[in-house]
Amino acid sequence: MPSPLSVTLRRTLAAVITTTLTGCALPPAHDPVATQQRLDTLLPADALLLGEQHDAPDHQRIHQTVVQALAARGELAALALEMAEQGHSTAGLAREANEELVRAALHWDNAAWPWAAYGPAVMAAVRAGVPVLGISHDPDAIGLSSRYLWRKRVVGPPRSPELINAIRSLGEELGPCCLIAVSEANLTWLEANRASLGLVQPITPTRTAMEMVLDKQRTLQAARAVGISTPEKIGRASCRERV
Repeated sequence: MPSPLSVTLRRTLAAVITTTLTGCALPPAHDPVATQQRLDTLLPADALLLGEQHDAPDHQRIHQTVVQALAARGELAALALEMAEQGHSTAGLAREANEELVRAALHWDNAAWPWAAYGPAVMAAVRAGVPVLGISHDPDAIGLSSRYLWRKRVVGPPRSPELINAIRSLGEELGPCCLIAVSEANLTWLEANRASLGLVQPITPTRTAMEMVLDKQRTLQAARAVGISTPEKIGRASCRERV
């Protein structure tokens, strides 16, 4: 599932990091000089869109490199990310704030988004003195305004004891019923808390199946094992290399 992490820059320039990194948008994470050169071709702009796969550590390292590069240019104004809930931010924290304070300010869910992967980019923004903003789970999301919606209930914070209690109360009100979720974080959380949901039965994959889905390489291997054609990955040391 796409998981955007975005960056807003000075001069109202925004860079957005999502979970689909395609083409030759940026050079390798270990090449800061090439990163600056690539940014020269992308700026000025109102927004920059980056991408990632959850199981590709180089992509998260690219996030950090780009944030640091933009900060060094004096163009980084903010970092916005879907890995944190809307309404939470590091605004007001000092540049010297430690990681514990930053995670607390963002209400970071480490089980859903490992801090070891995303923390470096977040801390690079904090050290640059710009706010990090959560943009996930908009309470005014279009799905909550659908004419087909019979009833809505927004409970915060997400994946919390309060939400478990709310789900249990719905089961007591409606009787045995099913619960369907779509995001990876919510599916994983529901499966882990299945026994606490009372009469509500979440429709979720097993932990083992979910781990395979989240591991893109295992997904590709499973597809190939049953004869499904899959794209081949071709690595390049730089964007100047041609295949």
